[in-house]
Amino acid sequence: MAAQISKSLAPVLARPTTKIIAGIDLTKNRFDNPRYVGFLDALNIMGFDTPYKPIILEIAETSVINNVKEALNKLQLPIEYVIDFLKIKVISTWATEDNIYELSSNDAIKKIHYNNIKYLHEYEFPFVNFMSTMISNVTGTETRKFKIKSRYEDRKKPGDIPTGALFEALGADKYWIEGYTGRSLHGAIIDSGFSSNRMLTRGEVGRMSIRAVDPGDYIGHGAFVLNLFRGNPITLSTGQVLRGLTRCSATSIKALFGGRGRDAGILLALQKAVELGVDGINLSLGGKATVSAEESLLCQACKQIAEEEKILVFVSAGNDGEQNSVNDPGIEPSVITVGSCSFIQYLENGNVRRSFYSSYGPEVNCVSFGGGQPNEEDELDENILNGTSPLSVIDNLDMIPNMIGSGKGTSWSAPNAFGIAMLGREKYFDKTGEKLSNIEILKILKDYGTEFDDEIGNGLFNRDLLNNFI
Repeated sequence: MAAQISKSLAPVLARPTTKIIAGIDLTKNRFDNPRYVGFLDALNIMGFDTPYKPIILEIAETSVINNVKEALNKLQLPIEYVIDFLKIKVISTWATEDNIYELSSNDAIKKIHYNNIKYLHEYEFPFVNFMSTMISNVTGTETRKFKIKSRYEDRKKPGDIPTGALFEALGADKYWIEGYTGRSLHGAIIDSGFSSNRMLTRGEVGRMSIRAVDPGDYIGHGAFVLNLFRGNPITLSTGQVLRGLTRCSATSIKALFGGRGRDAGILLALQKAVELGVDGINLSLGGKATVSAEESLLCQACKQIAEEEKILVFVSAGNDGEQNSVNDPGIEPSVITVGSCSFIQYLENGNVRRSFYSSYGPEVNCVSFGGGQPNEEDELDENILNGTSPLSVIDNLDMIPNMIGSGKGTSWSAPNAFGIAMLGREKYFDKTGEKLSNIEILKILKDYGTEFDDEIGNGLFNRDLLNNFI
């Protein structure tokens, strides 16, 4: 029986290809050179349709994986990743149109998919400096000196209980007072890697990469997300303290390189997370949805992880700022898809309003604070500080120490919601002996959240919402 050609691949095959670039004949097989796949990948990312396409072969069952490997070897095509977990059984490779149609006649192959590009979901991320000892001139505008004054004003609490406006708005401080800090749980951050910074060191975070390369983070995104999730406290020169929402164990799985990755690499990272036995996974990444959730391999993997393994899966919605622009895998109904809302608006009047850049539509389940006012032209700018999270905006940003930056994006709202969910999961297990899963959270959102709205889903994801159930 012939393998199906995915709808994601059909338009790629129909486009004209670039056969020669810089004097290099791209129609010739050069996969004996280990750098050739990286060269093709770079060309594809730059927009060149090369004769060799990045594809994923969906395989019928584990027992025939070797048959597919043999077929690829006969065609002298590379075997990039072999992924086999739950019901996901795939091999990623690069192949010409002729190769693809030849492979489609192989009975061991169910379907051939395009290996889509995925991106990190920061909308604005300019304020990280890994080289200097002090970040200078990070403000750029006077509007970043907005002072928070509200019922959530910082206040002192005994011991190590986190204080701050954002902690209180999300309810993390109450979880900590109850003794639920996430210490018993393990979260995976699938992102751009992790390198030691002022809030976390390598010894405190597990690190791995889907490739045989350094798992370090050279663009700052993965470190930012990890700091939001479980960064240790540091005190700024202003006297204010930055720290993460939880004390969970954490593992960084590097699946994006230079801010980009592909479906197959993220699938491999998901397999590694499942094998680690984590309690939750954060994906602050995504790409344009070219097929339905039912046909997307990434969506189906997330669905199986959430429903069968009872692992929390939180995904950022995307930063396209338009209706019906939620990214894959955020379109999967079984994941918790998180948009961004304005913290300033919430503090000033209690309203939960979508940040101007946040993707929205029926797939968004909830929102959290990711920086950004409802309108881009609003006088007061708003950013999330790297490490969260007492404050979303702060005086004297020019005094923020090395490797602490700020930015906006659903990349930051997702781990804020994820951290609260992990604290709720710890409490739920303590009370019931059961694992709080996406299934329960989706029901909680529907039953106790605000009336569904395309822009903010069922509203702000915080402890008060979960407390209706836990």
